[in-house]
Amino acid sequence: MRELKCEEDTWAWEQFGHAALGDSRRTARVVRMAARAAQSPGGKISQVFEGASERQGAYDLLETHHVSVAALSSTLGAAAAERAAHDTFAFAAVDGSSLTLADRTQSKDFGSLGALIHHVRGLKVIRTLACSPEGVPLGLLSQAWWARTNAKSLGTKERRRRNKKRKVEDKETWHWLEAIDDAAAQADQAGARLWFLLDREADNRDILLKLAETTHRFTVRGSWDRLIEATGKDKRYLRQWLAREGPGGHYGLEICAGPKRTARHALMSVGDVSCFASAIAGEKRSVDSR
Repeated sequence: MRELKCEEDTWAWEQFGHAALGDSRRTARVVRMAARAAQSPGGKISQVFEGASERQGAYDLLETHHVSVAALSSTLGAAAAERAAHDTFAFAAVDGSSLTLADRTQSKDFGSLGALIHHVRGLKVIRTLACSPEGVPLGLLSQAWWARTNAKSLGTKERRRRNKKRKVEDKETWHWLEAIDDAAAQADQAGARLWFLLDREADNRDILLKLAETTHRFTVRGSWDRLIEATGKDKRYLRQWLAREGPGGHYGLEICAGPKRTARHALMSVGDVSCFASAIAGEKRSVDSR
């Protein structure tokens, strides 16, 4: 049996020891690289691996086509799901980010980031981070990477008209669905229960319906005042319904200072209602908004 020498070795083995890479030597190399990166984190290969042979081995593994990002991501997700299964449930925070990379000649397989006028290049990513009920990180359940190519500068109304005609597979929303699907599949395989947490960018009909299809709980920060199902002829909306019920409790929250924000103590009001909110205007498909 492999001897585990330190905490970083143990962690690396738990994360990558069962990676299916077609050769046990590749798996062992990945485990050693992960342990070394945990011991000496850095932004460059040369900063993490000081020895010449170890550094060359790292370069060789990163360049080989035998080790795919999908295989490594799947292994990470399985390890996180196994940890999540030890609790009654685990939070699964789904959020997006950007990785800015130098590409002055625009010759690399990167895409645009932010406003086109700034000419920033890089990659987009959606990731699902599993956390214990106490907020302790358990690992990455899923990641979806892509390059934003063929981006066009459009106004808000023009962009909305275009998006209504596009299939979901042609939108960036597809990557959110992919991340949710992969995270739910990992949890189901391990017997873990998830509670998905998503910010207001995810208040989207396709994402809401995808979350409703899973067997897991979810909370999405509202961005739209959605129509709810109710008896009678008058239309009722979610925020109106919440205001009518009133807050169920309050709690204090310390807000840290920021570039354009002063530090303060905020009083938060919490309320809840049980209803079905329309996910798609004009259609009868809905999601439970409790």
